[in-house]
Amino acid sequence: MKLYLTILSYLFCIAINAQTSLTKELNVVNELEGVVLSGTLTLPEGNGPFLGVVLIAGTGEMDRDQTYQGHKFFSVLAYYLAKNGIASYRYDKRGVGKSTGEFDTATLKSFASDARAALKNLKTNVKISKVGFVGQSEGTKVASMAALKNEDCSFLVLMSPYALPSDQGLLLQTQAMLEARGVEKEKIQKQLNIESQIWELIKSSEDITQIRGKAKKIIENNLKDYIYINNKNEEEIEKEVEENLNWFVNSINLDEMRNYNDANFLNKLNCDVFAITGDKDLFVVYPNDFNRVKSLLESNNNIQSTFKIYPGLNHLFQNCRTGLPEEVGEITETIDMQVMRDISQWINKKG
Repeated sequence: MKLYLTILSYLFCIAINAQTSLTKELNVVNELEGVVLSGTLTLPEGNGPFLGVVLIAGTGEMDRDQTYQGHKFFSVLAYYLAKNGIASYRYDKRGVGKSTGEFDTATLKSFASDARAALKNLKTNVKISKVGFVGQSEGTKVASMAALKNEDCSFLVLMSPYALPSDQGLLLQTQAMLEARGVEKEKIQKQLNIESQIWELIKSSEDITQIRGKAKKIIENNLKDYIYINNKNEEEIEKEVEENLNWFVNSINLDEMRNYNDANFLNKLNCDVFAITGDKDLFVVYPNDFNRVKSLLESNNNIQSTFKIYPGLNHLFQNCRTGLPEEVGEITETIDMQVMRDISQWINKKG
């Protein structure tokens, strides 16, 4: 199924690309941090001038296409934008693919620095006039940081944006996904209690090695209630615990828990925003985060904000049944067409 989706996405992009756009490899140097971003510039046909966007991927070691479970989300979006007269630049995250730098020690601030460098470079293209960011999931945090006090940024699209404190949002994510899987309420609450202890550790002033050791003890002392190791043998449990520790305890989470507050960005932006979500988003759980995003942006009198909620769409804007991540690779659609149409139309109005 994943191979089929990869081929389908590839053929879809090639078909549009052959008719409506020009693509080329483009390296962007972030001189402030000594990082070289490797990416793809996609231009519409013609001489322009075009509006342009930098696409900022979500959580994890994402490549320029935001490849996930056989889908190439940003590749599909880039070619659709080109078809509608909008240029884009998408890139491998630092330390991923062909980009230099270290992913494991990166923070949101690092990623925002990379995004600003990419936007600055995009604006130098003679075919491009105004430029902005399109961020997805964690990429919305990066985009908001990169857009703040940035004269180059004329607009901002936030796809599945965060706004709650990270620990609150991630606990809601755990709860929503376990409920969708039919787990009993009592078991869910025990899992949430374990995770709450770990997040409190991460918010402490201790270093990452100390936190990892203490977090491991919390999990090991509560194995009978730790849902993710049910029905696994000793070797599988050890592997699962290590993978979970890597997910909980890393430089990005430490940075977010200790230093990042959406209120410092969303209500201080000086460019117009289009914020969108799907009502079956179980990653950035609807409506909790989106309501706070809306509240923060509406309190900012310096900009015009537009909001849209898409019924039946998941975190990645696919039509779905439950919103659970295991569905993503089973869905043939990469991004709902109406979502891409709305993004294109909103951006084009900023010209």
